Amino acid sequence: HRGDDVGARSRLLVASSMAILAFGFSLNAIPVHNMAHAFGGRFGIPHGLANAVLLPSVMDALRPFYLRRTRPLAEALGVRDLPDEPEACLDALVGFLRELRSSVGLPDTFAEFRLDRGALSDMVDLVHADPAGVAYELPAEVVERVTEAVSQV
Repeated sequence: HRGDDVGARSRLLVASSMAILAFGFSLNAIPVHNMAHAFGGRFGIPHGLANAVLLPSVMDALRPFYLRRTRPLAEALGVRDLPDEPEACLDALVGFLRELRSSVGLPDTFAEFRLDRGALSDMVDLVHADPAGVAYELPAEVVERVTEAVSQV
């Protein structure tokens, strides 16, 4: 939140470097990234913004993919009072991410991009055509559910 904090900016740079390394080691099995490619390419949405808007909705719609990773991620992000039950832990993490997104002034939908419903009908095909989705193809119903959640048309 403080652009003049050189220490925080340095740690953010290290975290960014770690993130791209993790991305490479994941063999592109990162569903939110796959969807961000499709939304960005189709509607001109900046990639980082697309990821930020999509992440909570993708995690919520693709719960089995994220459940076993939820607790370590939530703990790393400093989510407090985590429930023991994995489903409730995922709910807490998704809620935390939505609050974080809001606290830094990012939108929770792509409303500002004025997406049209006709163009949204291509999202399943675009997501499935993305090379980042080769390792883990998102089910069509997940793509549709997330698209509906973030499009607001």
